[in-house]
Amino acid sequence: MPETLIASKQGQTKIKQAREEKGWTVDSYKWLEEASKVLDHNWPGGEYFAEGISYGTWKRFLTAKNPINAPAFQAYCQVLGLNWEEIVEETPPQRSEQNQTAEVMWFLVLSGTINSEVDRQRAEAIVAHLQKILEDPFLKIQEIKKGSVVLVLQGSREGFEWAEYLFRTGELTELLGVPVLDVRLAPAPAPINWRQFLQNLFEPYWQEPEQLLPAGAHRSAEGSDAPEAILNLIHLLQTRQDEPTRRQAAEALGKTGTRNPDAISALTQLLRNSQDPETLWQAALSLGKLDPGNPAAGVERAKAIDLGTQPDRQAVALIAAFRPKTDGEVSIRLRVEPVQEGQIYLPPNLKLTVFDESGEAFIQAESTRTDNFLQRGFSGPPELQFSVKISLGDASITEEFVT
Repeated sequence: MPETLIASKQGQTKIKQAREEKGWTVDSYKWLEEASKVLDHNWPGGEYFAEGISYGTWKRFLTAKNPINAPAFQAYCQVLGLNWEEIVEETPPQRSEQNQTAEVMWFLVLSGTINSEVDRQRAEAIVAHLQKILEDPFLKIQEIKKGSVVLVLQGSREGFEWAEYLFRTGELTELLGVPVLDVRLAPAPAPINWRQFLQNLFEPYWQEPEQLLPAGAHRSAEGSDAPEAILNLIHLLQTRQDEPTRRQAAEALGKTGTRNPDAISALTQLLRNSQDPETLWQAALSLGKLDPGNPAAGVERAKAIDLGTQPDRQAVALIAAFRPKTDGEVSIRLRVEPVQEGQIYLPPNLKLTVFDESGEAFIQAESTRTDNFLQRGFSGPPELQFSVKISLGDASITEEFVT
């Protein structure tokens, strides 16, 4: 007998019928209690298997998305009054731990509309209740579609599979106390082309770093749109040779908020003349703010990352910056910073991993208790696809990009 078993399609139908005849709710602990008795009777001590009776194995038994330990499978069948040999899939797939810990985006469609703050609070309360039902600590709202109640949720795949099962059986409506019209995976988002950032053609969660990060955490130089102030900054760029001063002047020009042709020309000239990498980055980013269509313009956007419910967790931001290089390649800079007021350090053991198109990691970094940020950079040709994963413990967020 295989070590793990999973129900066939026909077996799932029989399981549903047998469960309905029992009359116990899907989340009743009677299933676990009775199955535990069977397990203790048939396999005293449980020393022959690693995974026994639990709410997790019960959910996987019902959803049949992943195989479970054979003794647990047989115990659940016996409680239901079923012959496990008539239920089991003959060639079960191997259980994928990655499939259980991976996060997915999915839609929860409810009956009604959301047109006020009170409605939104009710939707958030429903999702908080759903989080308890699914036992998914990573479940959160990513977006609430205006008008109709379509909640875009992010959480564990196992949580989604349990919600999908409860919806198919009609029990999710009863458990939530509101009519559920649909539960389905959200389509995978297309990779973000960095030029979309320049044109503001991207999901609203990406913001300018100054909008997301605590005041003073990311930029300190002030800009003024007064003509004399702009002229003074241009003069500094053209006459000073020390790079810190030129960087500050370039940064302040980017904050003037005006398409001053002289400022654009000065930043373009700085990109041609400077050899300092940080100065080049600042000149390109400021140029991107004043003249996004400029072929030398760079761009930088930040997104808040929520990595679960660990007691010591801290919210962080992923900051992605891009600028074109004179050799035709694109320079990429990735940075992770604390995002909440009062946070100084990143949580320890937070990982930044960059994967190429084939899924192979080519950049890996991990924070310590004294790191204020993690930053890594690389260059690539146009149309290079890569993904960035931010992870802490079992929680992770992955973003897809193309240069």
